[in-house]
Amino acid sequence: MGKKGEGVATIKSITIRNARGLNALLERPKKKIAEAIVSGLAGAISLGRGELVLMSGRIAQAVIRGNFLQQAGIEIKYLIEKGKIKDNYTETKYGFQSLAELLRFIDEEAPDEDRFLAIQAMFFAINSTDAKTGEEILNYQLFQLAKRLTSSQLLVLRISYDFFKSHLFHSPAGTSADYWLRLVASKIGHDVLTIIAQDESALMDKGLISGRLYSDRSGIMPQNARLTDLGIKFCENIEKYQAIIKDLYKSQ
Repeated sequence: MGKKGEGVATIKSITIRNARGLNALLERPKKKIAEAIVSGLAGAISLGRGELVLMSGRIAQAVIRGNFLQQAGIEIKYLIEKGKIKDNYTETKYGFQSLAELLRFIDEEAPDEDRFLAIQAMFFAINSTDAKTGEEILNYQLFQLAKRLTSSQLLVLRISYDFFKSHLFHSPAGTSADYWLRLVASKIGHDVLTIIAQDESALMDKGLISGRLYSDRSGIMPQNARLTDLGIKFCENIEKYQAIIKDLYKSQ
């Protein structure tokens, strides 16, 4: 490391114009880069108010991105300190890659809370100390799915998971696609079936809920409230992450 003010060690010291500092950071081993990123994000975002105004005039989105980048840093740092994320996660096949993609997703998408939670949960699943051998590739695939889901689709998925845990869809009516649509729409509260049907189609395409049956597509398989094994795993990852991270916010 150079003298104070020269090659920087943490992200919070790097502005978007400080190419020298950024290059100094990128020359470090992946683990050191990740530590610097997490430390910097957990502390503060480097962009000042004046620079935010210059970002295409999208002040609100810049603030959203900044808040979620900072929150990501705080949560990842907490999980590392608690031994919940592998100490060498940046050296694994998908560890550093998932960190880079997580930060890019936040910066480019300016997500809402539901999308942020989903992507954070899948990042944690990839790098968790409890991850079993062979799960890394599965969780990385779920990470990719999380980036493509809308908040509305995530809501439908969460409601389906609630149905799954409460053992719904055991009656004959449970084999009707229309019944499922009405039940989900009622649970959400807007009772607009067209919107639910659009989200249903997207979730079927991604393999998270089962498809429709019969030539007129009026039926469904009621097992597991339509969640596939992939859909169940996705929801379990979010549930597990929420349970672990809640202690962080209890202390604040």
